[in-house]
Amino acid sequence: MDSIYKERARLIVATFPEKIQKDSADGKCSLFPHIIDMFSTSAEVWSKCFNDIPSGFDNYNCPECGKFTRNVPTIWIKQQKQICDEGYGALGKYLQQTTTNFQTTCYQCERTVCNVNRVYNRHVYVELELRKNLKSQLMTCKLSEFEKSIEFSANNNTFRLKGIISYSPGHFVAFCRRSNNQWELHNDLSTKEVRITHDPTITPTAAIFIRRDTAVRNQPIKRKRTEE
Repeated sequence: MDSIYKERARLIVATFPEKIQKDSADGKCSLFPHIIDMFSTSAEVWSKCFNDIPSGFDNYNCPECGKFTRNVPTIWIKQQKQICDEGYGALGKYLQQTTTNFQTTCYQCERTVCNVNRVYNRHVYVELELRKNLKSQLMTCKLSEFEKSIEFSANNNTFRLKGIISYSPGHFVAFCRRSNNQWELHNDLSTKEVRITHDPTITPTAAIFIRRDTAVRNQPIKRKRTEE
């Protein structure tokens, strides 16, 4: 277990150097211990790690600024209340209704209303940190609820659900859906992935969809597994 924590710390320091809190008076690490403050959301971590391959691109056509493109790291669903009422099984329906052509205030000049065309990348990160009200905990569900939201279509492409990021106190884990429809639990505190043989209750913070032409090539990887 110590080796796992060491490798985890090494990766975090390399990726998030700005989160290191140095305790020495002069701000240098030297022999003083230091803390890595990773209290964050999975969306922030995803945006940092996959900065060069965002979930989509917003193509603006502004009368003042002209045409330009802005990266979209993650996708946020507007119909949060409806999903809270209907459950995560309705996610696919509302993703399907999400328009890829809309009008909004220009991101650059922040004055003019312009037309925007959104094009999804080969993977799409959908934020799911939903609460029924401001005082309630994050919404939970059974993993099987997502079987109703396996696919959605946009930009003449079909996107297929391949993973769920779930929160547990102070930690995130990933449920990966293989091409044979088998779910696996990936936890960086464990040395092996776990084949899911029951229907666990999870706290979703994100759903990962992959464009179907990419998903077809993503065949199961043969590794040693344990079962849960």
